[in-house]
Amino acid sequence: MIMLRCEACGGNELKRTGNIYQCTYCGSKYILGESENIVSKKITEAKVIAILENANQLHEADKYAEELEILIKVHEMDENNPSIMVKLGRCYRCLNLPDKAIECYKRTIELNPNEGTAYTNMGTIYTLRQNYEEAAKCFEKGMPMIDKATFDYWVVNANYAIAVAKLGNPKKAEEMIKESEAHGYMNGSQVRKLAGIDDKSLVSRIKSIFYNYIDR
Repeated sequence: MIMLRCEACGGNELKRTGNIYQCTYCGSKYILGESENIVSKKITEAKVIAILENANQLHEADKYAEELEILIKVHEMDENNPSIMVKLGRCYRCLNLPDKAIECYKRTIELNPNEGTAYTNMGTIYTLRQNYEEAAKCFEKGMPMIDKATFDYWVVNANYAIAVAKLGNPKKAEEMIKESEAHGYMNGSQVRKLAGIDDKSLVSRIKSIFYNYIDR
């Protein structure tokens, strides 16, 4: 059976782990039997979904303190919901509380091992802390769980490029940044600076080396 849409929130990002589908937006669970039919489900309450929608609106408006306040309240209503935990982690990260964010991401992974965003957001935090080896581990675990058709994947790919460059492979990092740019990513120049990569393209650099050689 392939589930296309969550009956609780209407979300279309349902990830399967074993015989369980889980909605990445609201956290609803659908358990499948041997015949691949749904035998039981845990639907997230409508009032919880409404609060999550409000939290997203506040996040998009950069009102992180207000977002945190209502996320804490909704977490008290549904403590084992990974979707709430990952949003809490995101909010703490935006409030510059990375340790609290990592706690939330780790708890998210305990509740839903297929929540790739939790891994990649931790990767971003470790990158900012210049712990590139740990960052790379997080990106490598999380990225296969994120759909390449989404823009988020290419944002993560560019962030991962920083760790790749710092771990000694600037050529691969440049290729990754270019690939993200080809999918609409607009902050390539900034990422190259963070990665310590010259903002020129590899082709431009090769041409420069070639012409300098000819001038000798």
